[in-house]
Amino acid sequence: MRDTGTPLLRRTLGAFLASAFASASPWIVGLVAAVLAGLASLLSLKFWAAPYVWICVFWLVVCLLLAIRVERSAWRVLALTIAGSLFVAGGFELALYLGQPGRAVRSELSFEEGGPQHRTEAHDLLGRAPPKGLRARWRRYSGDRLMFDVSYRINGLGLRHVPSSRSTADRCILFFGGSFTFGDGVNDQETLANVVGLRTGRRFRILNFGYSAYGPHQMLAMLERGETVQDLACRPIYVFYHGVRHHVHRVAGKVSWAYHEPRYVLNDAGEVVYQGPFWRRGSLAAQVRKQVVKSRIVTRVLHRVTDQDIALTVAVVDQARNFVERRFPGATFHVIFWDKRDSALSDKLVAGYQARGLRLHRISNILPGYREADLRYRLDPDDRHPNALAYNLIADYIGRAIIAD
Repeated sequence: MRDTGTPLLRRTLGAFLASAFASASPWIVGLVAAVLAGLASLLSLKFWAAPYVWICVFWLVVCLLLAIRVERSAWRVLALTIAGSLFVAGGFELALYLGQPGRAVRSELSFEEGGPQHRTEAHDLLGRAPPKGLRARWRRYSGDRLMFDVSYRINGLGLRHVPSSRSTADRCILFFGGSFTFGDGVNDQETLANVVGLRTGRRFRILNFGYSAYGPHQMLAMLERGETVQDLACRPIYVFYHGVRHHVHRVAGKVSWAYHEPRYVLNDAGEVVYQGPFWRRGSLAAQVRKQVVKSRIVTRVLHRVTDQDIALTVAVVDQARNFVERRFPGATFHVIFWDKRDSALSDKLVAGYQARGLRLHRISNILPGYREADLRYRLDPDDRHPNALAYNLIADYIGRAIIAD
């Protein structure tokens, strides 16, 4: 005998819910829908790509339900107006999401047993830093295509290992910057810092203070407040800042990861002043910001660079130069800058550095044919970081044109 109880129960429950929905107050329906939309929104922020597309869809449904159920025309117009705004916002979010590069870039990291098992850790001054003693293998793919497969070490100072560094030398060369300085995508022996050590005959102690996503604000913080720089056992004679255009965004805090990083501002006298971190780690404001910047519309608006941001970046680099010259008499400070053709941001940075009298070395004057065919110097068409060829040519230039002795 066939069991008809379950289908009957489903029909009965469906009829009950439909009847309850039809007879319920529109505000009760709206409240229930809003609670469900809120829960779904929280889940989308945690688990889904393009969460604000889904959030717009959820609340669009809530507004349409209210527009259908309310009796007063004023409320209906308001609900439809909000629904229309959500439709437009969701469409823009979706367009920006679909406008990203088509291939998915992913990384795979493996760590040597007995050492740290994470690539980065929290740092009170810099926001984050590599753990001391790290040994890792790093592979990055574009889709299914391998872009690089490298190994790297972090020494006892928390800096990238430089095999050509002479640990007993009384003179040293310091390198600051982000991933271009750290050497994302190349092995320890292929980084700019290491190749410079080779080109100069292993005569100097070489210290690579660069790290992925760092900017000149971290450089200035390390110089003025960092224990490693303050306790150097060697005398710096050359200090290099390796800069890119995107460092302006980082100095201004207009990047998604700017939380506990050092914040600098210009006061009324045009002086660079340290203000502590952008956001206190773990604070409510930091947690809210972490969710807000998942919106591509918000980041497009809030992360737009201004002339004030450019002026701040130039001033921070200049402040680092002034500190080096005061703290280490006889040392020279140099800017290696990856300029770009037809970029207003690049041109403004170059003009700012030149106006401050900084020793500026433009990549377009170092790498042959860089402006016309920069792919030759990239790790991969989908990865703009410099390859070993670029580092070798820059090191040749440094050894020939800067380190005269």
